Amino acid sequence: MYQVSIWSTDDIDKADEHRSMFKIKIKICAHLSNLRHLRVIVKLSSSVSSGAGM
Repeated sequence: MYQVSIWSTDDIDKADEHRSMFKIKIKICAHLSNLRHLRVIVKLSSSVSSGAGM
């Protein structure tokens, strides 16, 4: 649910490969139940998406 909201807000349709990689990383973190790592990945993904938009 959490990762779905992230992708819906970012709307990364142009970079499908990057999105899949981020999804895999988030899934791994979710399995490990490490919210800290997930937050870090979210920050990185948000910064990357903003940079790509610019």
